Amino acid sequence: DTDAALGIPVASLGTEYFVVSVQPLEDTTSEFVVIATVDTTTVTITPKAQLSDASPANVPFSVTLNRGEGFIGRAAGKGDLTGTLITADKPVSVASGNVRAQVPFGTTAADHLFQVAQPVSAWGKSLLVANVPQRPGGSVYRIMVATDGTTVNQDGTPIATLNRGEFKEIGPLAGNHLIECSGPCYVVQFVTGVLSSGAVSGDPAM
Repeated sequence: DTDAALGIPVASLGTEYFVVSVQPLEDTTSEFVVIATVDTTTVTITPKAQLSDASPANVPFSVTLNRGEGFIGRAAGKGDLTGTLITADKPVSVASGNVRAQVPFGTTAADHLFQVAQPVSAWGKSLLVANVPQRPGGSVYRIMVATDGTTVNQDGTPIATLNRGEFKEIGPLAGNHLIECSGPCYVVQFVTGVLSSGAVSGDPAM
């Protein structure tokens, strides 16, 4: 199976990102990749879960990358890397997702999840989400925020108050909706697996 993502021009890349993924299946991982655009770029990573290289959760570490070089981070075990903070002293590209996952977890089928991350500098405060074909039962959404004390509204109704790097998961939620936040937020849509209630056909996607 294939998925698509929006390629971001180098001029539009940023220096601050948060990873979004989901809980992986037992024999796979939640993961991300950082790619440098300029030589001697220092990237600082604060993983939300322990990495497979034994880097501990919530402890920042740094790597130096040259133009075109990348660093791949994979969670240890069933760790979910959602909320991992990536900062750099020069613009970088980040993608995140899962080797294989179920949406919702425990629901067949399973597939890889992949999306090019948007830099925090590009996040907005008002975002529309739309139902996708063959999913009358709706999608799952993760709403990530960049600042402490951010309030999140769905269709005008408060649903959460979150701090920097925290997220609210909603769904499966059918129909089209407006997500509004008091500070910058990032909404990621996860298409459910074929045997999820309200799914017609197809594997999960991000």
